[in-house]
Amino acid sequence: CRRDGMAESGGALRFISPTQSPSSGFGSASPGDWDAIITEQQQKLHEAITLMDLKAAATSSFALASAQFSKGLVTKAIASFREAASFAQDAGVRSIEGRACGRIGDIHVGLGEFEAAVPWFTRGRNVTRLLGDRLEEARACHALGCAYEALGDLQRALLGHQEHLAVSEEIHDWNGQARALLDLGNVCCSMGNYHDAVAWHTQCIRTTRQYGDLLTEGRAHCDMASVLCSLGDFDQALEHAKDARTLAREAKDRIGEGRACGALGYVWESMKSEEKALGFYEEELSIARDVQDHVGEASAFNNLGNVCGLLGRYHRAISYFNKAMENARKRGDRWATGVTHGNLGNQYRAMGQYDLAVEHYEKSLRLARTTGNRLGEQKSHSNLGKLYELRGELRQAQECLEKSLTLAQEVKDEVAARRACLDLGSVFLKLGDMNSTAGMVQKYLDQAPSVGERTQKMRACHMLGAVSRARGEWISAVGHFDRALGFARNVHDSEQEQTISKALGEARRCVEEAEARKREEAKRAELARRKSEEKAAMMMADAGMDEEEEDDEEGEDNDDDDEEEEEEEKEEKEEVAAAEEGGRGGGEDDDNDNVERVMGKEDH
Repeated sequence: CRRDGMAESGGALRFISPTQSPSSGFGSASPGDWDAIITEQQQKLHEAITLMDLKAAATSSFALASAQFSKGLVTKAIASFREAASFAQDAGVRSIEGRACGRIGDIHVGLGEFEAAVPWFTRGRNVTRLLGDRLEEARACHALGCAYEALGDLQRALLGHQEHLAVSEEIHDWNGQARALLDLGNVCCSMGNYHDAVAWHTQCIRTTRQYGDLLTEGRAHCDMASVLCSLGDFDQALEHAKDARTLAREAKDRIGEGRACGALGYVWESMKSEEKALGFYEEELSIARDVQDHVGEASAFNNLGNVCGLLGRYHRAISYFNKAMENARKRGDRWATGVTHGNLGNQYRAMGQYDLAVEHYEKSLRLARTTGNRLGEQKSHSNLGKLYELRGELRQAQECLEKSLTLAQEVKDEVAARRACLDLGSVFLKLGDMNSTAGMVQKYLDQAPSVGERTQKMRACHMLGAVSRARGEWISAVGHFDRALGFARNVHDSEQEQTISKALGEARRCVEEAEARKREEAKRAELARRKSEEKAAMMMADAGMDEEEEDDEEGEDNDDDDEEEEEEEKEEKEEVAAAEEGGRGGGEDDDNDNVERVMGKEDH
């Protein structure tokens, strides 16, 4: 849809159809008249060169190029416009030079060659600025901003659209202001600055209402619906898409009505209502065919292919993408051809036909490099990385995704950079590198907007839960899985909801088991403590009894000693008494002898 929006957003970029002359000045000439006009202008050019009339040569070259372009002779038209710019520069006819540069840029845009268009738009802007032609300068700024946007150089795109807005405000060109506001909103959306995008689109709606521009207002409502889907505000997105269709019908703008149907389909697709989305995309295709809007037809084919793929109708999806491819090739749009190769690769990847998927991804990558589409190059590397991850070729996946991240950072595409971080996190998780996984996922969360991107946040929380689970940090895992489950329910992703619920249940069981183990360990510790205290008490009690026994033994020993002493004293007294008794019966000498013996014994 952004491809369609960029091609038709107004100004010089509208001149991309081989059946429409870019302000050639020939009025409504029929296709059969182009040969005659070409011949006439060739003769005039030859005469001007012969006469060295550079101004006339510039005028004739420009008219010749316009006729060649209208006939579909694109390569010759580019060459003639180049000649016109050169003659005009030498003749000092800046107005023709500026217009010729703009037309060359337009043709390259129509071919999807945005890198080639940038220097011509830049030259055209500089020339018109020198001339003081503010209206043409504003258109050149617009064209330059759109080209940079297609290349994925969002910072330069933002500057281009800001210059367009400033010039348009200075010259009071409200139509240019509305276009610039619309483009600024789209670039901010691509950069992930959703709230800024809402502000720009709101201002655009107010401006177009003030001047009664139903067509641009309807387009702003379509783009607002896309931004609100990114923010997850599907109800408001649906209202804006409906408003876009109502305004298109009021203005009898069939192309705008088809675009509004595409916006309605996108909202329902974002809400996981693929069948409803399919109906609106079919209506978008029908309208595009009725009004022969080939760019709108290509957009519808791609939208139908995407939603059929989501519904699992892969063969039907591939059929739609092949039709989109044929459409892009007929228009010579290599940019759109590269995008469609990427879509085909996605379908073959979903079908498990990885070799065919790689083939289409590599074709998409080559076309992106050829056309200077760095954002397309980034997307191709991202797709290849996801495919290699599915095949289990994780190191190749890591290499591709790291290139994707680098390119996204270089072109300042913050949304693509954040998603590349998540994709790398997924690969690191499978490699078992938990630190790198956590680092990449946290990097995404640090940069993610506070509102919106709920699907990506679901992935991020799911991966952090897996990291915590691998580390055995079950409480942390429960927290991450719980948040992921909330996001899955918000985006109505039943498959992820089931997967995450299972992981959350397992984590909770592990937490409960861990808590049960802790309680059991606590019980065991308490029991061991009590046993230890009882044992200590028993030991202390035993120690007290031993001391009492020792005291008793010492007391018994003392009693024995006393008894012995008493016995000895008793024996001595008995001996003394016996001696005295014997002395009464003997002489005095005997008594003296006895006394001596007793005293001697006592002395002894």
